[in-house]
Amino acid sequence: MRKFFPAVVICMLCMIPVANAQNEYENSSVYSSIGMGNPLDFRSSAGAAMGMSGVGIWSFNTINNSNPAHWGGGFFTMATASLSMKNFSASDNFGDQKNTMINFNQIQVVFPVWRELIGVSISIEPLTESRFSFFEQGTIPAADSLGYLIDRRGDGGLNKLEIGIGARITDWLLVGYAPSLVFGYYENRNVTLFDRSGFTDVNYTVGTRHKGFGNRFGILASHRGLLRSNDRVVLGSTVNLPVRLDSRRKMTTQVITGFPPRRKTIELFSEDYYGKGKTVLPVEMNTGLTYYANPYLLFASEILYQNWGEHKNFEGNTEDFLKDRTKYSFGIQYDARRRGESGFINNFVYRIGVSYDDGHLSLNNTSIETIMISAGISIPSAFFGSSIDLGVDYGVRGTRSNDLVQEKIFGLRASFNLSELMFLQRRLQ
Repeated sequence: MRKFFPAVVICMLCMIPVANAQNEYENSSVYSSIGMGNPLDFRSSAGAAMGMSGVGIWSFNTINNSNPAHWGGGFFTMATASLSMKNFSASDNFGDQKNTMINFNQIQVVFPVWRELIGVSISIEPLTESRFSFFEQGTIPAADSLGYLIDRRGDGGLNKLEIGIGARITDWLLVGYAPSLVFGYYENRNVTLFDRSGFTDVNYTVGTRHKGFGNRFGILASHRGLLRSNDRVVLGSTVNLPVRLDSRRKMTTQVITGFPPRRKTIELFSEDYYGKGKTVLPVEMNTGLTYYANPYLLFASEILYQNWGEHKNFEGNTEDFLKDRTKYSFGIQYDARRRGESGFINNFVYRIGVSYDDGHLSLNNTSIETIMISAGISIPSAFFGSSIDLGVDYGVRGTRSNDLVQEKIFGLRASFNLSELMFLQRRLQ
């Protein structure tokens, strides 16, 4: 296992470019076409199965990226890689559409520099996603009822490469800090076709690159014996400061020239001379309260807040369709392994939760809300804290009223968590 573990970590890190290279015809939520796309909240496989990030969970033998303070309590070197599949069934007053999205959630490695006192983490994860395609048909009466068809496609998103440190201050208090590089690319492609000869089709592509630095702070506190001798209450909280992104935008079009005809890309304006801007991502605050009734049963709650109402776009302006976002989550975890009882069902960890998200979008005076039910099972291995975590989500986003779209979301997740004693010389006595 010790020889196998470093090889697996290298393989997971090699997955990064593969995970980002997705098919351009895969689509996510229709609402991802607005602004910076949909924000993503995945931080730990245990928390995700309860509909939350896990910012207030006190467990150091499983990897957790929700709170930098977690990294100060670890004993093992740990690594994780997570993949997910989501199916979106969208409907409005005019029709239905189904989209499927496969993506990576997170890759992370945590090293205990000083076991159970100081730990260092390196991770990469997506922050937002935008992937859509739709058509618009109509006529131009002023041009003698000229018919047109607009094909609009887009993809992209923001990612975060983070290196941080966590430290244990006392037996019941841990703190952490994590700086990060936030980067991403968005590409929107537009093609307009006309139904009459003599009118030239119009096509153009707008690409925008973003790059900036973020800062995340975390704290984790625990208290034993609140209601009984073997219970525990845990409070965890993080703050992500605003991220100021240097943004560059370029517009290109394709024309057919020469003989034989060939397609040529022409730059309409370049990112170096005309396309410079500043984009500001909002502050994020996340707080979780967890009650461990006993060693095998916990109840967790969480509140996530992002002030998207203060988000600044490429031109440096706020946008009317963005609003502050608040997400409420509640979940339960039952660790049957700790009961010490025999039987097949007592070999796993079970999780379930529900979340309500009032959304960061307000369209036609309506908030785009999401209600989600999540569940999962953890399959442990015989090697320390290694496990495979499987999860499922089902929820509803948006509404069909006020000329909007309602989405039914079904998702599957798989996380591969490795835990090993490294940099430790073992001797036979």
